[in-house]
Amino acid sequence: MANSKGSATGMAFYGLPDQVDAQRLLEIAQTFFVDLGLKPNTVSYSVKLPQNARGEDIGWKKADISTLREALATEGAHDFYLECVPPKSSQWICSASFLTTWFLADKEEYDNAGRLVCTYYCADSAQLNRIFMRLAREMDDLTRTPYAIAYEIDGDLADVSSYANADGFLTIFKNEDARAWKTQLPLGSRNVPKQYVERMRMVYPCNLLGPAHLAHTIEGGSLYDWIHAASDRGRWRP
Repeated sequence: MANSKGSATGMAFYGLPDQVDAQRLLEIAQTFFVDLGLKPNTVSYSVKLPQNARGEDIGWKKADISTLREALATEGAHDFYLECVPPKSSQWICSASFLTTWFLADKEEYDNAGRLVCTYYCADSAQLNRIFMRLAREMDDLTRTPYAIAYEIDGDLADVSSYANADGFLTIFKNEDARAWKTQLPLGSRNVPKQYVERMRMVYPCNLLGPAHLAHTIEGGSLYDWIHAASDRGRWRP
């Protein structure tokens, strides 16, 4: 479901550490809805199931917020998903999720980098900046998140989520390689991939950057100095 302009907005926080307080992440996700004057009415979390004929062994269990909070504390729950679907509609207008790769720990190829992916609907640029700045501060205080982006995309919220997950199908920029971000991730590491710590996916309306990102060379100097050299190159907030 897209807005009247045919666009939607999302935020993705990449490279969360192995040990992270999922209950606190849930609190942050809930404030995301509050910022928009909404309340999640669909809540679920991932569970391990017996493997089916297609080799799938992960499912989603529906719950309410209280049950999810308890599951995160006592049942070893990992990923969770919240969404808001208006009455008499089948289309979600806001979602927040915490997605990890814990279920791949017994497989050859996996990267153990979690990510909180927040997507929301019909927000203008001022709202995007405000919400992203607040979430970035809270996420960084909790997880020392190395990299995050906020972006607008022509499409609906399913497209916003697909772009955040870098599944290789969607691009925002004409010169963007839809598969590079995911295929170039260094798999097989239990540490936060250098991809998140050192590389920038593209340049977005809002970006959470670390020291290695700001040290990138551009026009003979650092990215940090380049941004500060002209007012039309964006605003930097420490």
